Amino acid sequence: MKKVTKRQAEQALRTVQKKWQGYVDAGSTPPALQQREGHWTIVWEEGPFDWTTLASLGGVNEELAYELRESGLKAPMEEPLEMPEGVYSEPWNGWQLGLYLEHWAS
Repeated sequence: MKKVTKRQAEQALRTVQKKWQGYVDAGSTPPALQQREGHWTIVWEEGPFDWTTLASLGGVNEELAYELRESGLKAPMEEPLEMPEGVYSEPWNGWQLGLYLEHWAS
């Protein structure tokens, strides 16, 4: 079975870093690549709440939604991140994002 290459994993990591650069700029330890159980993952224990779900499925950023509700505003829906071609992501938990080849990718 083919797996995500290191190059594809690095591209996915850059996508995550770009999306949440503000957290790193504010002093959070940046996300990092790690190989676990033969798969590349992006690990970020200090990332925003539920970032793995937002990255792979999209949805509402609950941290932002809470702050906006205090001001009487509604948080927008976020789209999932666009991963490198042929790669999809799946949350392993709230701080680790698994990277996989799409079934139809050769």
